[in-house]
Amino acid sequence: MKLTALRPMIYTDHLEDTIRFYTDVLGFTLAGKNDDWGWASL
Repeated sequence: MKLTALRPMIYTDHLEDTIRFYTDVLGFTLAGKNDDWGWASL
């Protein structure tokens, strides 16, 4: 089997702070977010 992509799933109690860190500090782009389910895709 050959891996072609990796999507780590990281748990956080502070979704907004985590999104801000990944976008502002690390330069990721927010691709999607669902407040009802408490998840975001970066």
